[in-house]
Amino acid sequence: MTQNCRILNRIVEINISNVKYTDIELSGNTCFVGTNNFGKTSLQRAILFFYSANSRGLGISPSQKPFEEHYFRYENSYIVYEIATEEKNFFVIVYRHNKIVFRFVDAPYDPDFFFTQNDEAMKIKEIIANFEKRGIYISNQIDTFERYRNIIYGTETDKQLSKFHLLKGNEKYQNIPKSITNVFLSSKSSIDSRFIKDFIANSLTTENSSIKLEQVERQLRQFNEKYSDIEVYLKKETQQLIEFIDKKYDQVHMLKGSQMEMADKLGSSLRFAESQNEAIREAAKKKEEELDNLATEHDALKNSIEDKQNNIREEIGYYDRTIREANKKLKTYKEKNIDEAVEKNAEREKLQVDLNIARREYESLTSNVASIEVKYSSLIEQLRNDKSAYVNKVNSKTSEVFNHYNELQLLQKNEYNKRDTELKDKREEALNEVSQEATNKQIEFNELKSEEKVIRNTRFYENEIKNLENELAELRAVSYKNKSERAIKQNMVSTLQREWEALEQRLKASLNNRINQTNNEIIKVKTEIKDIEEKLNVQHDAFYGYLEKNVKNWHESIGKVVNEKLLFRTDLTPELKEEAASTLYGISLNLEPVEVVSKSIEQYQFEKNERLAIIRDLEEALNQFQASNNEEKMIAADKYGKQLGELKEDVKVLSYSLELADKREKKLSEEFEDWKLRAGKEIEESLSGNRQRLNIIEEELNILNKKKNTVINEFTTQFEKLKVYNDERLSELKQRQETEISELEVEKKNQVKEFENKEEELAKEKESNFKSKGVDSKQLKNVEKRMNELQELLKEIEQYSQIVSDYMKDKREIFDKLPDLIQKKEEFVKSNNDLGIQLEDTTRKYNMKRMELNKQKRAFDEELIDFNNGINFYSNNFRETPVYAKYSDIIERAEAKRTNYNIMDLCTQLLKNDSHFNEEYGAFQRYVNEFAGKYRIDNHFNFIIRNDATQGEYERFAQNLRSFINENKIELSIAETATQIGLVTDSIATKVKELSGQKDKIQHIIQLIAEDFKKAEFEESKLIEFIKIRLEESDNKVYKLLKRIQEFREENGLVYNEGLFNTDFATGQKREISGRAVKLLEQLRNAIKEQEQEEIRLQDLFELKFNIKEGMNETGWTHKIDSIGSTGTDILVKAIIYITLLHVFIKESSHRSSKDFKVHCIIDEVGQISAHYLRELLRFAKNRNIMMINGLPNKSGLESHYKYTYQFRREENNNVRIFPSIVTEVEA
Repeated sequence: MTQNCRILNRIVEINISNVKYTDIELSGNTCFVGTNNFGKTSLQRAILFFYSANSRGLGISPSQKPFEEHYFRYENSYIVYEIATEEKNFFVIVYRHNKIVFRFVDAPYDPDFFFTQNDEAMKIKEIIANFEKRGIYISNQIDTFERYRNIIYGTETDKQLSKFHLLKGNEKYQNIPKSITNVFLSSKSSIDSRFIKDFIANSLTTENSSIKLEQVERQLRQFNEKYSDIEVYLKKETQQLIEFIDKKYDQVHMLKGSQMEMADKLGSSLRFAESQNEAIREAAKKKEEELDNLATEHDALKNSIEDKQNNIREEIGYYDRTIREANKKLKTYKEKNIDEAVEKNAEREKLQVDLNIARREYESLTSNVASIEVKYSSLIEQLRNDKSAYVNKVNSKTSEVFNHYNELQLLQKNEYNKRDTELKDKREEALNEVSQEATNKQIEFNELKSEEKVIRNTRFYENEIKNLENELAELRAVSYKNKSERAIKQNMVSTLQREWEALEQRLKASLNNRINQTNNEIIKVKTEIKDIEEKLNVQHDAFYGYLEKNVKNWHESIGKVVNEKLLFRTDLTPELKEEAASTLYGISLNLEPVEVVSKSIEQYQFEKNERLAIIRDLEEALNQFQASNNEEKMIAADKYGKQLGELKEDVKVLSYSLELADKREKKLSEEFEDWKLRAGKEIEESLSGNRQRLNIIEEELNILNKKKNTVINEFTTQFEKLKVYNDERLSELKQRQETEISELEVEKKNQVKEFENKEEELAKEKESNFKSKGVDSKQLKNVEKRMNELQELLKEIEQYSQIVSDYMKDKREIFDKLPDLIQKKEEFVKSNNDLGIQLEDTTRKYNMKRMELNKQKRAFDEELIDFNNGINFYSNNFRETPVYAKYSDIIERAEAKRTNYNIMDLCTQLLKNDSHFNEEYGAFQRYVNEFAGKYRIDNHFNFIIRNDATQGEYERFAQNLRSFINENKIELSIAETATQIGLVTDSIATKVKELSGQKDKIQHIIQLIAEDFKKAEFEESKLIEFIKIRLEESDNKVYKLLKRIQEFREENGLVYNEGLFNTDFATGQKREISGRAVKLLEQLRNAIKEQEQEEIRLQDLFELKFNIKEGMNETGWTHKIDSIGSTGTDILVKAIIYITLLHVFIKESSHRSSKDFKVHCIIDEVGQISAHYLRELLRFAKNRNIMMINGLPNKSGLESHYKYTYQFRREENNNVRIFPSIVTEVEA
């Protein structure tokens, strides 16, 4: 049966839920009668599904079975919707094939299509085969709800399916199923403006058009967290902490490295000490034996040389004494004028010859007076003889006295000489004893001096010093190489940083150019949009709106000749004149060949949407360009950051190596100086002992010299006393001798005088006689005088004859041999000196060898003591400490090798350093904890440290932080966050703009609703005088902030994030703008938290208020409509508002050419409305081409107002049977 309009004509359920079969006609107002739980709502949902094709929007609670499972339990479960059209009916088969699917059939519904002859529902394949067999068109399976809705609402492009439509919808056709759904889902009898808002908004929007605040809050939280993280990072105190961490990490790392190095040295020293202990002991014992052998050999050689020296010294003593005695005798002879005596003794014979000659001359002169001569000679001779006898007598007596005293003097001299010799012997013995001791001490002194010279020339710790010199040289060479390499890498860092900065400048300039270009294009497009919006806003009141309402197909006539400016003027006051309807001022024109210049509202809307799309495309392109720009920045940051990070890390490592090398060099230099000092100290200690011995010997030598001087002085005193005594005694004897001799001489002189006087008298007589005889007395007298002189000389010579004889004997025997004696003595002295030199050289070599052996032995002994002390200290004091446990692996794995370090010192230093390490590590740990404590646990930098973190984790934290700094990752984070704030604000602005774009539609809908309310006619009952509605601004705090963010975005363009952080290129203005953006986002985040709203929907953008007057009751402008009158009145008002909303949305959402269709408004319970009110309601709906589907719990007479009434009854098998009720229809 065809209709004059399109309508859902019937619904057929086959094996649906607990309904085996039912066929419900729906071409008029329809009423379902039945108590609760009989399936009325299920059937209404099935009808609603025809319009909405949304199994999740049917009001089925989560506790109930889903639509698919509840309705389509069997493979032959079907819902059939038959649609009546102006020409012929068609129907839709809905069934389950894994999911809900559809098929359209180009034929009226016939049960034979679905049932066998046995009234069993066929399977879908059989049904399809049956249609094909009958030649009836059946569409392919429609798999999606959306395509089904496109077909039903006339937007399908497939020509075969385009005829299966209920109406021709426009781009807003989705509002029709949404409106029908919203009416059905309304359950309250009172009307709250929020529900109406929801109704309008849900009808205008899709499920995804709301702003999901959870998503926004997540984006805001992520941005805020990143922003806060970066803000914390950039703070001065955080940067100071980073410096502290970096510095302390280096110190901790250095200390740890030093500890590990020291632990390795300790292990090596321990292994070496354990392996070398016995060998060192044997080596020390061997050196002891070598020392004993060396001492024995030296003593034997020394004794041999000293024996030779003693023998030579005896010879030297003998020759020395002989020479000394010879010199003494020679001195005595010299004192007695021996040379003069010898010279005079040599003249004796000559004097004797001269005396004989004088005698012969005298005899010759006295030959003439011989008798006289004889006489006088006899007398004179006699006198002389008497005188001589007397003289002889006196001389004899004098000689006796002289000899007596000479003997006494000789005895005295002998006694003196004896005593002198004894004293000299004693002195010599004492001096020899002292000299021998002094000689021995002098030899020892010389040996010590020689040893001192050897010590001074000895290089102690030569190997250690040489090794340190070599190590220092190698270290300085490596440091020089590292300094060069560091300088190269620093230059590379500078070069890369310049390249990076240049690239960033280029990228920034490129972005700014693109922003300016895009902003200019957007401004241009926005101007065009503004122009279109102005036309759309005024079109209802303009000439255009008048034509739309009053002139059908005006675009094909007036639209071809009237320009756009005229169409949108509001001051033309148009009026329709029938006689000139198809003319231009009465002139008929053929407009077939003329192109249409006017545009439909849809075209304007399309152009606006197109330009909005252009803006979105431009913004998206700019966002993509910015993202690409940021990505390039990130790639550059990643590229350069990693390179710079690696280079900076290399520089850091090299600097650290150089720092270690400097410290190592300083330490080695200190060790080098220490070894030199120790060598100097060793020399000083050796010299100190030597000097002490030298000082002792020197003091002993001084004592011996003093003793020698004392002995000499004592003996000198004794000699002096002896000499004084001897001199006194000799002087006394001589004086007595001289006195007695003087007395005798005086007596002799007197007596001789007498004799001489007598002789003179005789001489005178003789002379007188001779003179008388003619003898020359003068000549004779001269001869006589000469003879007397010669005799006196001979007498004098006779006195020295004995001493001359003794001297000549000594000369032959002693004095002439003295040069030979001296030469032999000198030869012996030379031999003794040679032996002394030999002994000194031997002693020097011995001392050198002994010192070297002692040094080696001492080194072995010290090393052995050092090893044993170190091992004992390690075992007793170090092994049980936590420090050992910390480094035990290194200590135990170390190879045995000699080091320059003492085990005890290493243990002590390790313990000391560990205390320092713990102190530094504690500070390092505190800095890390303080730094990490500034961030959330889930901060995007991943700066996390657990409370129970290990040392390794703390060190990895510092390493990661250093990598973060070296690779300049903060710039990446800043770029990401800057991009993110742009994306967040852009996303919010876009969503708000999209959502706010619906506000005009809402305004339009509200105007239409208000106009429709005005058209409502209740003249018969005067039940409702008026229903008014108005739109107000939203008071939603979150939406206001969202709107402010959108306005901020519009005001400041696409890119305003360069000033997000206080970077070098950020101007004050950009910082202020970015600060506002951050503040707005933070306010929004707080508002979302406070408001606890899941989403911002279209209904949150505005507030609705109603004012209703019923009889004498007027509500005033209010959000909620309840207690207008009776409950029935309230339900009626609610239904009227729903129908109005539905009517408006259907009108707005369908194509203008599609007017011949009807839809259903499904309101479940209307039992409390009076018949009178119900009749008003049905007529109100009918006037708007809306068929009502209502439900009643039981028959009450109200069902008589519906064209179709169906009753629901539950059978004994629990199935529900639906059958038509026979009633008298009051109004159809």
